[in-house]
Amino acid sequence: MSALALNNPVRKVAILGLAIFGVANFILILVTYENTPEVPHLSDTVLASATAALSAYDDLVALAENRLLQIIVWVFIGVILGLIGPRAYHRYKNRHWHSSYDIFKLANPELMKGAHVAEDEVQELSEHMRELSIQREALGVPFGSAPVSEDSESMTLLREAARDASARNLALHKLREKARRNALNDIYEKLKAGALIAKGFKDPLGLNPTEIEIEASYWKFLKFTGDYKEAEGKGFKFTGIEVARK
Repeated sequence: MSALALNNPVRKVAILGLAIFGVANFILILVTYENTPEVPHLSDTVLASATAALSAYDDLVALAENRLLQIIVWVFIGVILGLIGPRAYHRYKNRHWHSSYDIFKLANPELMKGAHVAEDEVQELSEHMRELSIQREALGVPFGSAPVSEDSESMTLLREAARDASARNLALHKLREKARRNALNDIYEKLKAGALIAKGFKDPLGLNPTEIEIEASYWKFLKFTGDYKEAEGKGFKFTGIEVARK
């Protein structure tokens, strides 16, 4: 009868018993094989492996102590540093750092397109609203004052234009802020990935503050505040922050 055809308690005992018999059988075979003369034994394999490992270690030590090999390795390292070092130093010295709202130049340009368009339209709309204010004041009613009981057609048109301009201005501000949030999230991701690097002063500053590079892992919890010159999170705070491409 198959063990699977039995009820649960009996099935468990049957399977456990078969497992124990299987392990015992394997141990008996191993012991019998180990006591059989003129055949390779498991103990011989362990001893041979240990001997080979010791021999390999001795060979590596001898190789490391070879003076010629040491000279070749150091020359190779020197050549690599000679090729990479000046380039890395030149790149570091010419790194362009961005601070405050200027950091948004490091975000994906596609994400900032909406913000730029909205900013341009906000400027144009502000100028338009200023012109409407001048026209309304020319009619004898200061811009923003309470409406008169009997408005002329010109005043009605001006008020409608001002209302439309104000609604459009609010919508553009929301669009600009949304684009800026998306761009800021892109900057956070690049800082965490190491594509961008940041430096600043750790708070509290103390008597002799030192500018340090902020570790990429910190940007998993650091968030910019205010005008994007400071960042804080989980008890850490940095000020005077500047960001650059790596």
